[in-house]
Amino acid sequence: MENLPRIEALKPKFDKAWQHEKCFHPQASAAVCDQIIDAHSIQRSKSLRQICDQVHKVQTFYAGRLDNDGRLTQQPKGWREASTFTGFCSKHDNETFAPIEKVEFTGTPEQGFLLAYRALCHEIYQKEGARNAENLIADLPISVPPEMMEWMQQSVDEALRILEPATQKALIDQSRLKSTMDAQLLSKTYTGWSGATISFTGDLCLTSVGVITPRLDLVGNVLQSLDEKSDLESLMVSLISTDNGGTLSFFWQTNQSAPRRFVESLLARPVDELPSYIVQVIFAHLENTFFSSSWWNSLNDDDRQHLEGLASITNPYFAPIEFSPSTFVPWQVTNVHSFQI
Repeated sequence: MENLPRIEALKPKFDKAWQHEKCFHPQASAAVCDQIIDAHSIQRSKSLRQICDQVHKVQTFYAGRLDNDGRLTQQPKGWREASTFTGFCSKHDNETFAPIEKVEFTGTPEQGFLLAYRALCHEIYQKEGARNAENLIADLPISVPPEMMEWMQQSVDEALRILEPATQKALIDQSRLKSTMDAQLLSKTYTGWSGATISFTGDLCLTSVGVITPRLDLVGNVLQSLDEKSDLESLMVSLISTDNGGTLSFFWQTNQSAPRRFVESLLARPVDELPSYIVQVIFAHLENTFFSSSWWNSLNDDDRQHLEGLASITNPYFAPIEFSPSTFVPWQVTNVHSFQI
């Protein structure tokens, strides 16, 4: 027993492997960067602050656990810590994302690009962290204390949930996409992109940022093959706050059809149904999602169970989502705009 690894010694190694530190800016270097920070992938003051409760917490299902009844439980998170990742230094985080952090969102090409760029960086960071954690787990001694094995197994399950099939290929393809965006970030020429925004009034309730690799559209039509031989097509998604409510922003490369067709299948819904579909798409596809406790508690139990079920889907790409007709959110769509840069 004396040679068994101590829990308190292993957990920090695992956390460090997952929560690695690097600056994703294309000009990052030891000579330029300052301190790596807990950078927000979601607008902090403009979005997360809007949904925090009286004790400054927001709710999330990310890394949630099942309760005794088998239901996914939400986790409270301080709004200043929610959605953070150690993926930028202070200098580059402040300079790069000022147009979406310090200026009201109006849907300019630069703002759409920056939302998409940050979503992609966060996605790559998560995939790299999960890969690092898996490598660490694989190298652990076989003789591990039972309590440590239980904790590690939960962590493995979480890693596998993020590392969907073809993850390594996705990491390669998304890193290649980032290289394209890196060059455009530096030159400020945001061409070759398409997007769509859905603006609405009403209490924000939830906010989310992430990347979808859509295999099926909302009615089950196959859009692309998610295998190691295909070039995977990504759709960057951001749900953010505005002065009058919020905006859902989609962004994808113009020459890619899978993201476009996925968005088109959403926009084909009647306008008054869009808010309900938006919420369900987000809970099913994006783990980096946070919501207010007051909104969650206002839902009836059937609606909460439905959203819990969507959030617990381990891989949303191989079966169509079963959508509920429930309203979910008090949003009124004011504008739907598609564009090409």
